[in-house]
Amino acid sequence: MPSKFTALFRNDYFASAFKKGNTIVWGLLSTICLNRALGPELRGEYGYYMNLLSILVVVYGWGFASIYPNYVRRGHPNAQQTFLHVYVTQLALLVGSCGAFSAIIGDWRVLLFGFMAATSVFATQTNNLLLVQSVRKSAYVVVAAALLNVLMLGAMMWLRPRDLLLAYAAYSVNSVVVGVISAGLGGVGLKPWSLSWSAARSIIATGFIPMLTNVLVVINYRIDVVMLGWLHVDYYYIGLYAVGVSVAEYCWVIPDAFKDVMINRTAKDKAITSLTFSLRVSMTILVVIFVVLVFACRFLISLAYGSAFAEASNVTILMLVGVYSMVYAKILGVSYLSSGRWVFYFRVLLIASIANVGLNLVAIPTWGIYGAATVSVATYTLAGAWFLVSFLRENSVRIRDVVWVRRADVAAVRHLISSATRREFDGDSPPSDDPTKG
Repeated sequence: MPSKFTALFRNDYFASAFKKGNTIVWGLLSTICLNRALGPELRGEYGYYMNLLSILVVVYGWGFASIYPNYVRRGHPNAQQTFLHVYVTQLALLVGSCGAFSAIIGDWRVLLFGFMAATSVFATQTNNLLLVQSVRKSAYVVVAAALLNVLMLGAMMWLRPRDLLLAYAAYSVNSVVVGVISAGLGGVGLKPWSLSWSAARSIIATGFIPMLTNVLVVINYRIDVVMLGWLHVDYYYIGLYAVGVSVAEYCWVIPDAFKDVMINRTAKDKAITSLTFSLRVSMTILVVIFVVLVFACRFLISLAYGSAFAEASNVTILMLVGVYSMVYAKILGVSYLSSGRWVFYFRVLLIASIANVGLNLVAIPTWGIYGAATVSVATYTLAGAWFLVSFLRENSVRIRDVVWVRRADVAAVRHLISSATRREFDGDSPPSDDPTKG
């Protein structure tokens, strides 16, 4: 029989919460090291190029990771092995083509950013495979990688501050580690030569619309920093903005813990009970975080990153309003993606992205970083409200069922804890839609 501690982490919710809790701790330490090492101006330059990279990563990824849960849900034969073979082949092609292009034009930076994008894509894809198979295994990989990132950036802060190249290298190493370990833990033999090309062609065709949709997602999240650079805002202010946004995005870590469980569960059924439970708990926690940050944000940012970043707190507080709305899109979007409703998902994000870009063209020249933050809040709210209203109508769910935690939810969490410590869970078996049943 396992210990109570071990049994607790056999429950999907607690395994995911463990991963996200560690992501907050190690991620915060990583950003402390990074921001203190680079300072506002270099942090702005780093943020600009990393946000450009995030868009490239989504294009390279071609939506494969997003369609995989739907393949599993439909009972596609050998789905895990087929997708892994596609991922390895894609990685080789991406790195090889970037290396060749870099040699032709004589610019090593093309190879650097191409390698960063390719390895990041592979890490995302393979960890997604592992997540659908086992929430716990995926959590362990992410936590280990986050710890490694702290060690690398901490060494950079003490030994080689103000070195952007080392910051990029740390990102690449982290991606390689996540990709390799996730692929290994999946337990699927790697035989790329056995890849069914007819299956690969089907996956490529199916992934096109999800890729476009994911591009819209990343535009909605990242285009603000990119447009600040395009519209010639000084890197110093971009650095403040990037840090302010990143602090606000830590609030997404809580709903992301539930989202990861939803990826696992909605790959098997609609899981309406788990969706509404996840939304209520997430929203309640976010309200508490919002109240704390309104009063303590400036002090906490100055304490963690240094007084040079104190003004970033204004961006954080403004962005928190949008974060609350976007949680609905993040969690409910999983349901639409897993059920194959890409057209609806795409339409919502297309309108939000067009509004984001169009409004930023006016707001950034007029109000700078605060204009960009205001536009993000508006478009996050638009997307979140659209997903929420659609979900409520289609599933006959009341608004009060997705806003605030109930007494029954508290009892459910207690039941999860007591059940997990009393008996041995099989965390890799298909879980119940009832969150109280693990």
